[in-house]
Amino acid sequence: MTSSIDNRQSTIDIFSIPILSVCQPYAYLIVHGPKRVENRTWATNYRGWIGIHASKGRRYMDDWEQHAALIGDPSVLQFGAVIGVARLVECVGRKDRTDKTDRTYDWVIDDPWFEGPVGWVLLEARPIEPFPCRGKTMLFRLPNNPTNPTNL
Repeated sequence: MTSSIDNRQSTIDIFSIPILSVCQPYAYLIVHGPKRVENRTWATNYRGWIGIHASKGRRYMDDWEQHAALIGDPSVLQFGAVIGVARLVECVGRKDRTDKTDRTYDWVIDDPWFEGPVGWVLLEARPIEPFPCRGKTMLFRLPNNPTNPTNL
């Protein structure tokens, strides 16, 4: 397992960035494209690279069929593992359309993936070699030694 990801200009140390748990099939759709908006009930002030963790939960797996053309065989979906990285550039809510003068991310409100109340805008997403890890709520950091069974 490698702990760094080449982002074309520099190396990202996966152990130094926050991780976000996302249910499948949505974690896959973020990492492999087309989903650029992740819905949350909360915003964060953090901006930068985040790891995408595919949670063990399968509560949204019934949604797989509507995305079958994008995913293909559902056996490719990983669970309970960090599967990729993305750059978090903004958190946008419906009220932001009227509250902000900067209109850079107005498209988020109309994006088909946006349900709200807050949309995390994720760009430059890419897969990494998956490695198992226990997810957590909110943003979290990986333990220094993810292969240590006490940390999984």
